[in-house]
Amino acid sequence: MADGVDVLVAQLPARWPAPDDPLDWCPRVEVLSGRRPPERARSLGADRLLSVLCTRWQVARHWYEPDGRPSCGPGAYLTASHDGTYVAAGIAGRPIGVDVVDCQRNTAWLVKTMSDDERDCGTDEQARARSWAVREAALKWAGVGFAVGPRTLTVTCCPDPTPLSWSGASWWTVRFPDGRTVPVVARTTRDCALALAVQPPVTMNLDDHELV
Repeated sequence: MADGVDVLVAQLPARWPAPDDPLDWCPRVEVLSGRRPPERARSLGADRLLSVLCTRWQVARHWYEPDGRPSCGPGAYLTASHDGTYVAAGIAGRPIGVDVVDCQRNTAWLVKTMSDDERDCGTDEQARARSWAVREAALKWAGVGFAVGPRTLTVTCCPDPTPLSWSGASWWTVRFPDGRTVPVVARTTRDCALALAVQPPVTMNLDDHELV
């Protein structure tokens, strides 16, 4: 599993979770009960994907560190994201970061922060969503959150370090102000952009998951 990466992405059903769902797979359902319904649904959707991944990898049930990052103990790394009606989660044997961005989100302001390489690949809704997802995935990989500003990251195109069968995938290198770099793969569809930051070599598995 050291070189394996599993990523799940899903779109929330119209009614999520189901009224009769016991929610015993969610470690923070009590905390989420006070949130607005859309925010609660997104958080619960990401929790469900994390639960599926922990079961698949036969690791401990996930919990949350004080800084909000999901964890399942030593030997595996977890990451999750949600935006609009989309949720995503990943697990790997090394540090990873995943981010998903709904292309309907108002990201027009991002054009000013995009690198020349990114602008060369477009500045429409999909390109802007991909740009933001790439940056957030890298920040999660580094474990720094927004302590490092997304605008301080340098994003450039890079050759594919790991062959993928992901439709619409592209690879980017993200450089941090302290000199660290990480490759990020992004898959962009008409509706959402998904980005995964991880150091190769890795074997990646991406599933479009159905939440039921």
